Amino acid sequence: RRHNTAGERLLLDGHFVLLDTVGKIVEIPVEVFRALQFQAVVLVESDPKVVAQRLVERDGIDRSPEWVQSLISSERQHAEAVCKSIDVPLRRLISPRDDEFAAAIRQAASL
Repeated sequence: RRHNTAGERLLLDGHFVLLDTVGKIVEIPVEVFRALQFQAVVLVESDPKVVAQRLVERDGIDRSPEWVQSLISSERQHAEAVCKSIDVPLRRLISPRDDEFAAAIRQAASL
């Protein structure tokens, strides 16, 4: 599967959906993920209120927690569909501690 030039496995931090120029949620095509040849996916979700606050602080974007929940749900649904289509395991973490995240990454790397 995917390795860097030193032959080491890669960890990609990314999304399954993005926002277009008018703020509409757009799914990244399955073909993009197929081409990346993932061996596993760890989907990290956070509390919508926390994400909404981070958006304000980081980007100056004011979105309601309900809007953020819709984005989270869209991302989860598309991640599930993509992983099923490309036949890779999906692990979902909700506001994980550092040790929980590290354990999930180690488990994914061992597949």
